[in-house]
Amino acid sequence: MKLRRKTVITLVIVALVLMAIIDFFHVSGSELSLAELASDEAIITVEKDYKASGKIIETYSLTKGQGVALQSLLLRTHYLRSFTDLLRLDADENSPYRIFIHIPEPARDFSFSLSKSTDGWYLGGSETGGWLKILDPDWATAFQGILAAGQ
Repeated sequence: MKLRRKTVITLVIVALVLMAIIDFFHVSGSELSLAELASDEAIITVEKDYKASGKIIETYSLTKGQGVALQSLLLRTHYLRSFTDLLRLDADENSPYRIFIHIPEPARDFSFSLSKSTDGWYLGGSETGGWLKILDPDWATAFQGILAAGQ
């Protein structure tokens, strides 16, 4: 009887540790600090930076509808926490984006970097605590669709 009890307790502890690890590494978009302040009044600008050189090659000033769509995309996305500070950029798509979000009431600013690495898209910024790998397979298509909707 004692052996079964110890086995059950061990299994419960292992399951709790695994759940804690998964919870730490998996980040839901609703966990971003933007979640509590997202607004249809947000002023959002997206800049495309030529090969991360600081030379802006495109600027998108999003309409209200595009802004709502982008905030929704960020908040419904699933991410995986990454511990690396350096990304191996994809040679075909190595011009990262910068996303600037200004929430007028209460006045708050958010900024994110979006880069395509050899193993997928990553979102970073002071609000994310490092790079977050975007897990949603259609994310880039949805993002590009939002940007294209204003042109």
